[in-house]
Amino acid sequence: MLSLMTLSARNRLEGKIVGMMAHVCRQSRLESHRERNHPVSFDLSVQSMTSKALQEKSKSLKERRDWLIQGLREHLVPALISQGFELAPLAARGPIDRELVLSLPLGRLRRSTRRGVDLIEIQFAKYRRAAFRIAAGVAPRDGLMTFTGHWPAEDVYVGWLNEYFVMYAFPRWRVQFSVWHWPHQSPTQGDYDKLALRVAGFIPELELALREGRTGPHMRLWVIPRPPLAKAEKRLSKGQEGNT
Repeated sequence: MLSLMTLSARNRLEGKIVGMMAHVCRQSRLESHRERNHPVSFDLSVQSMTSKALQEKSKSLKERRDWLIQGLREHLVPALISQGFELAPLAARGPIDRELVLSLPLGRLRRSTRRGVDLIEIQFAKYRRAAFRIAAGVAPRDGLMTFTGHWPAEDVYVGWLNEYFVMYAFPRWRVQFSVWHWPHQSPTQGDYDKLALRVAGFIPELELALREGRTGPHMRLWVIPRPPLAKAEKRLSKGQEGNT
């Protein structure tokens, strides 16, 4: 009698287990069906939090970049103007590229000398980060011939030159100037003012590079070998003929 009761209880238990397994299988098939028909499904609260966090981060990046621009405009640019430089607008033949505008929000600085035109560009980092480097070079007095024609020395960009200098915070690793802060702390306008004043103290290194072609502790020389213009034009025309 006892064995029959035990057998009956075991059968009921096995039936419950089979029922639970069937329920799990049905739920699994249902979830799979939902995923196939709705592959992208976000919880609205999580999506809202993510969007808010991105907006706050974007606002923070813009604020820091604006602080940096203001600090450089108030401290570094006047120091360069006192050395004989003048602010110049961006030179272009046609619409100005938006990335160029973002890279050079302070415009260009130039200074005429007997050997040519000294050029300085305060180049901002990509992705609107609050960081920058300073490019400097000497354009020949006769200007520069490019694929778009002849450009006067006053309108030449530093990156067009065969040889120019770039000032970094750490030139060996090409680290740009920026405000360092602890992960859980936020920089202030005063921090960017201090950075601009510190970089203004490196102007003698720029003068050394422009006048004597020598590099200081924060300078790096860039030499870009370029083919003669006639050969380059010939090679370009051959390429165009091959494409046709």
